[in-house]
Amino acid sequence: MAKKEEKPIQIQLAEDDDAEKLRQWWKKNGSGIIAGIVLGVAGVGGVKGWEMYTERRSLTASDLFQQMLARQAAGSDAQAQELALQIRDDYGATPYADLALLMLARLAVENGDRERAEGYLTGVMNDSENMAMEHIARLRLAQIALDAGDHRQAEQLVSVEERGGFESEYSEVLGDVYLEQKQWDKARTAYDRALEGLDPTAGAGQILTAKRNLAMQSATDQ
Repeated sequence: MAKKEEKPIQIQLAEDDDAEKLRQWWKKNGSGIIAGIVLGVAGVGGVKGWEMYTERRSLTASDLFQQMLARQAAGSDAQAQELALQIRDDYGATPYADLALLMLARLAVENGDRERAEGYLTGVMNDSENMAMEHIARLRLAQIALDAGDHRQAEQLVSVEERGGFESEYSEVLGDVYLEQKQWDKARTAYDRALEGLDPTAGAGQILTAKRNLAMQSATDQ
C-alpha cells in the first residue's frame, strides 16, 4: 500500500492559517451574505409582487374609467367628472390618467371653460409617457384654439415635424386654419396631404374631400 504523501509543514501551516482566516471572515461576514441572498430572493418576489400590485391598480383604474364613460354617456357629467378626478389623483401612474384628463378637458369645453380645458390638455401634452396621448392632446388644444378664433396658436400647435402617425389629423387641422383665414390654396394643399393614404369614400375621407372642394370652389369664385 502506497504511503500517503505528507504535505510540507510550511504548506500545511499556510493552509491552516488560510482556513482560520476564512472561518473568521465567515463569522464576521457570513450573516450579511446570507441576508443578501435572502434579500435577493425576496427581491425577485418583490418584483413579482410589484407587478401584481401595479396590475391590480390598472384593473381598478380600468373599472373606474368604464364607470366614468358610462356616467358621461348617461348625461351624468358631474359624476363622470368626479370619477375622472379620482383616476387622475389616485391612479396617476396608469395609462387611464391621461384618458381621464382628456375627459376632463372635454367636459370643461362643454361647460365653456376653455382655460381649464387647456390646462388639462397641456398637462397631457407635456407630461404623458405615451406619444399617442401627447399628439391627441396637442390636436385637441389646436382645435380649441381654432374654435376660439385663435388661428395663430392653432397653427403653431400643428406646425410640428414629428407627427407620430397623426399626419392626416395634423394636416386637416392646418387646412381648417387656412380655410377660416381664406387662404384657399394653402387649405387645399393641406387637405390633399390629409387625404393621402385615406379612402376618399370613407367617413373621414368624405369630410376631407368636401373641405378640399370647398377650398377649391372658394378660390375659383374669387
